Amino acid sequence: MNPRPALSGCPPNRVRPKGRDKLNEYNTLLSDADSALNQLEALESTISDLSDRMLKGVASRYGRDSDEYEKAGGTRKSDIKRSPRKKAAEAEGTGRNDHAVGRGSC
Repeated sequence: MNPRPALSGCPPNRVRPKGRDKLNEYNTLLSDADSALNQLEALESTISDLSDRMLKGVASRYGRDSDEYEKAGGTRKSDIKRSPRKKAAEAEGTGRNDHAVGRGSC
């Protein structure tokens, strides 16, 4: 009795050379793509840092509520909408565990 029959004429634990070449080519392309992604992310980080520094410079010269700050890509301080805060009495009954046993009014 043969416990491991050979599939399609190939000995067990061997990969056909043509398949191995394709696998190596795929792995090389994947490695190159990963390298390119890392370089792109590093460039994006550098550009983001420069943009932040430029915006801070504009804000220090003209103020955060100026037209120049908005033209440079920032959001004017007066354009930022703030949500009103809830009062402490209203916020008490909004916990996640209010439905737990022993906490109800029954």
